Amino acid sequence: MPSRVADSREEEARGEVLLKPSSDIVTFQASNGGGVADHLFEEQEPNWVLETLAERQARRRSHYVIYLTTFVMSIGFSIVLTGVWPYLQQLDPGSSKVYFGWVVAANPLGQMLASPLLGWWANRAKSNRRCFQLSLTVFAIGNGLYAILSVFGSAALPIMFVSRFLVGISSANIAIVRSYISTSTTTSERTTAVALTSAAQGLGFIIGPVAVGMMDVLLSSSWHLVFGLSAMVSNCQLSRLHWL
Repeated sequence: MPSRVADSREEEARGEVLLKPSSDIVTFQASNGGGVADHLFEEQEPNWVLETLAERQARRRSHYVIYLTTFVMSIGFSIVLTGVWPYLQQLDPGSSKVYFGWVVAANPLGQMLASPLLGWWANRAKSNRRCFQLSLTVFAIGNGLYAILSVFGSAALPIMFVSRFLVGISSANIAIVRSYISTSTTTSERTTAVALTSAAQGLGFIIGPVAVGMMDVLLSSSWHLVFGLSAMVSNCQLSRLHWL
């Protein structure tokens, strides 16, 4: 037992463990002054215990879900940068580059407006799960609309702007991602977790344009399939959020 206590203290000093409150019954013995025990009584005293192995595994598993979510959301943004112009020309050959600029700007505009609201909601709700569920649902709707723009006829261009704006709103969950990573890691884990989150985001930015290039070679003008795939992936992500 002493060795386990010593190991726990060493881990705590290195910042490698999380502590959680617990309540144990502590028994006290009263004396009448002559060295003879008068009576026994019990008192609730808060104690601190280390997180269990199962809790640590669940916490780290939730981090993997966060990395994958960040990766998918980054693809949803970067995939537009090379694919939106030929897609726009396919829908309306007379469309201008000015409108192309508005479509690209819709994503960061939505993210800028939604980030403080999403952060406020997460703080007020004391939970990140609902925020992630809502953002991924909006992400799937935005990409789903983008994939079927051809069915809207003359309204395709305004719907394109709306769809990219919705994807931008969903991208605001990056603020919740960083908040969750910083609060669910120990001191020694935090740098690695934040670095992996940034790496997942950067990898998504790289793979998005590559995916568009491959679709251009394999399927010619079928740009909408790329965004339909992105919407399906976000739906798969929704099923994993129970791990958070």
